[in-house]
Amino acid sequence: MKKLTLKAFQLGAAEVLTRDQLKNVLGGDGSNTSGTRCVVYCCDSSNNCGPGTTLPGVSSCTSNENCQDIAVKGGATCPSGYYVAALCKG
Repeated sequence: MKKLTLKAFQLGAAEVLTRDQLKNVLGGDGSNTSGTRCVVYCCDSSNNCGPGTTLPGVSSCTSNENCQDIAVKGGATCPSGYYVAALCKG
C-alpha cells in the first residue's frame, strides 16, 4: 500500500467513493455516528482497505458522509486502482 496523499483538488472522478461503495465499506450497517476525527482509507475494487490515515486539521465530523465530503474537498487521493473511503471515528 502506498502512502496516502492529501493534496487539494487532485481527486479524479474515477477515485471518488460512491454512496453504494461506502455502504459496502461499512458492511451495510448504515453507521452514521459523530466523531472527533475523519479516517481515510484506500480500498481496492473488492473493498479490501488498507490502514487508515487520520485527516489533519479536522477537529470533528458529524457523519461518515460528512467525513467523505471533507476528504474529497481536501483532495484525498489513492494510488491507481484504489478508491477513497472516509469514516467518522469517535
